[in-house]
Amino acid sequence: MPDGKPDRHILPTTSFHSGLRAGRAQERECALRAASALASEAARGAFAAGDEASVADRFTALLRAEEEKAGIR
Repeated sequence: MPDGKPDRHILPTTSFHSGLRAGRAQERECALRAASALASEAARGAFAAGDEASVADRFTALLRAEEEKAGIR
């Protein structure tokens, strides 16, 4: 590289990009925790067969709770 820094391509181009990646990672962690809680509820038999709407509603509620705990929203 002309400026003598061979690892410059590893750095994000702007501070916005690194913050965006951090936010996506935080959202991904919240979604994984909510999915894990939903799977444990389903394993206990909390949902009736063929009741996809209530499963989706419960996942949304769990995801919002995880986001509030993490301080995202």
